[in-house]
Amino acid sequence: MRCENFDSTTQVYFTKHPPVDGLNEHQSTLSFRHILDASPFTVTDSTPMEIIIDMFRKLGLRQVLVTHGGKLLGIITKKDVLRHIAQIKNLDPGHILFN
Repeated sequence: MRCENFDSTTQVYFTKHPPVDGLNEHQSTLSFRHILDASPFTVTDSTPMEIIIDMFRKLGLRQVLVTHGGKLLGIITKKDVLRHIAQIKNLDPGHILFN
């Protein structure tokens, strides 16, 4: 993806449609809607890892958001889950695959 007309000073808007004003009518826009997950899976920080592993396996997830009191604490990725499984079984993470 080429991003012409964008640099480190480009303003970013997290809205469905970019704001329109008289000064920036012809401003270029770049949409991330095709790669953005509008409804990501979330778990709380008290969710047992066994349940998280099961979610990854059964739902084919690539990441889940971890929250506490409605606030984001972090992200668990598929790679994190593979590392966790390998650590428990004393295996190389590269040898564990999800169906």
